[in-house]
Amino acid sequence: MTTANEELTHQDLLTRTRQDPANYFNWLMLGWTAKTPHAARNYFQEALRLKPGDPVVLDSIDWAEENLPDRRAIQATPGAVPVPVEASLAATRPVMVPAFARPVVRRLTQTDLVVSVLVYLGAIAAAEGLTTLVATAAAGLVFHALVMVALLLHSAITPQPRLQHLYLTLALAPLIRIVSLSLPLQNYAFVYWYIIVGIPLFLSVGMVARYAGFGLKETGVNARHLPVQLLFGIAGLGLGGIEYLVLRPAALVSSLSLESIWLPAMILVIFTGLLEEFIFRGVMQKAFTAVFGHNWGILYISALFAVLHVGYQSALDVVFVFAVALLFGWFAHKTGSILGVTLAHGLTNISLFLLFPFLIGG
Repeated sequence: MTTANEELTHQDLLTRTRQDPANYFNWLMLGWTAKTPHAARNYFQEALRLKPGDPVVLDSIDWAEENLPDRRAIQATPGAVPVPVEASLAATRPVMVPAFARPVVRRLTQTDLVVSVLVYLGAIAAAEGLTTLVATAAAGLVFHALVMVALLLHSAITPQPRLQHLYLTLALAPLIRIVSLSLPLQNYAFVYWYIIVGIPLFLSVGMVARYAGFGLKETGVNARHLPVQLLFGIAGLGLGGIEYLVLRPAALVSSLSLESIWLPAMILVIFTGLLEEFIFRGVMQKAFTAVFGHNWGILYISALFAVLHVGYQSALDVVFVFAVALLFGWFAHKTGSILGVTLAHGLTNISLFLLFPFLIGG
């Protein structure tokens, strides 16, 4: 490890990194001595891959992406004035934190990030269990509300922007249950519940994405690789058939006719397929992969998605949903679009609730 008094040029760091490419600190310092913010971001991303969730690396990436105008004042290239190590680390942009919150922030930033997100995953699972297993859903509703409040507070007092975005997007998971359990839906046909619940969720995830600076293209709302997306979407019919054999749900309509199913089918595509994929594979997956990398980020979001299906009271279905979520997460990452997974998700629910109850269940 470099001492506080040691000074390094970019060329020195390149030599060190070639000798020890697994040392994240070398990549971090390469970023801070890079010629351009774009090059710096690439070095910081490699440091993040080697040390996921590191607060200094996360701040460095955010700083580079913002392309501050005084960047060149602290850069060092071969032949230029060397940059002191401690000065380069201190150059991360300041984050305004109220004085009363600083001790809490200090403890939170030193907490193992992996443990914190696993605790939240367990808390959401516990809330789902209460919602499903306890006689009244009120207990689960209260627990979900407490988890959401904790996530919002955690996001508010966390100085690293990427961690702020991570906790904020994670708060959407308990919000889904809070909205679905608290709205007065009893006087409406079940299929219309999706619209009533979906509208406030669309607004919420839109505001979260806007706050985090996630554009539509970044969250996969685009038509990249259109033929592949459409082909993948058709697979939803088969996935729905498999899930029907697991759950055997009742049909959402009274008969299998175009007149009966066209509107419910559109509702399922928009308010389950598009909405849920935008939340999970779009906004959440972007926030988590930016911190943990693609593999761990996809794994976590898939586990979270499966946990939210505990309400079907089928362990086999939870396992099935987890496997499908992994597939959807991988496909969305590889193609850079959520179009295919949106179609697949929508067709899965169409075949699960509208087609197979008649074709298989009779």
